[in-house]
Amino acid sequence: MTTLLLTRDFQKAGQQYYQDMGIVRAHVQTPSGKVFLDSIPVFDPDAQTFDVIEDNCYAFAASATGKGRVQPGFFGTGVNLSNLGRPRDFERYRASLHESLLADGAVYLGESFSGCLDKGVPMAIFFRQGQNFDYDCMALRRMFDKFSGQYERLAFANKPDAFAICPEDRRSTIFGEAARRNYGVFGGYYALKNRSGPALD
Repeated sequence: MTTLLLTRDFQKAGQQYYQDMGIVRAHVQTPSGKVFLDSIPVFDPDAQTFDVIEDNCYAFAASATGKGRVQPGFFGTGVNLSNLGRPRDFERYRASLHESLLADGAVYLGESFSGCLDKGVPMAIFFRQGQNFDYDCMALRRMFDKFSGQYERLAFANKPDAFAICPEDRRSTIFGEAARRNYGVFGGYYALKNRSGPALD
């Protein structure tokens, strides 16, 4: 049985994040890395197609905007299970979300996303504990690089409110952004299919 990561040590997780980002950024500079780079959705804050009412963070991460407020498991089962429909015990809630993500074809990567290169687009998942459990997710995107003139700058992005944001553009990290929004538990990374673009073989 897979042991699922749950940690509040954002400093340690952040160090792993920077190490992984270095590996992935180096890989996409190679000829073989071009396939992976092309599989990552483009992030253009001026041309977003999602709706703050109709879409949510998972729709953004799964490149499935315009399909409504989809929840993990929807693509694999057709069932849109909301937080209210999941177990009210946190460990079971987290396990339920994990099983739903696997049903969607996601691959669990654990504490490091550098293993995503042949599996899909990495997504980080965070949790809020308390009376009302909740999750939030951020996914890797290609952003415009003003030096090369191409969409090849890699950064994680999130759709928190009416517009997507890139934590790195806010001089933060995915962990700083999660903490700012009161999601204090990191649940690791998953590799997702890009439902709007070319798939990895």
